[in-house]
Amino acid sequence: MNFGQADLAWNTNSPKVDPELISNAAALVGSVLGIKPVLYVPDGGTLDVVKKARGRKAALHAILDGVFHDLSKVADPTGLRIHILQADCRGNAEFVRDSIRAAYPQIGEITITSLGVVIGAHCGPGLLTIFYLCNGRSPE
Repeated sequence: MNFGQADLAWNTNSPKVDPELISNAAALVGSVLGIKPVLYVPDGGTLDVVKKARGRKAALHAILDGVFHDLSKVADPTGLRIHILQADCRGNAEFVRDSIRAAYPQIGEITITSLGVVIGAHCGPGLLTIFYLCNGRSPE
């Protein structure tokens, strides 16, 4: 799973994020500077920061780079299903969907779904998550 959030402040209260990873001060400075965390959940289930992009566009491209990295290890991605969850950022989700489709036209269904309120309360608006199952997943 590759994902990014619009604001670091949503990470400070998450029980899944190590407090040493992001403090309130770091979230404030990161928000002022437009730093967008790009996160990855590897097979072990941890929440890893793979990049801190400056600006939303750079974060979206970093997320796509992670997806493309994983897909490059798949022998035949024909029919692979991809799910995109978004929290009030439908345009970003469509950009990601269209980018994946352009790079891998043989991919199967790519769905876009709105995030539910429970997870949305923890992650905030602007969350974009991409789910897919394939062998060889690892952060770039």
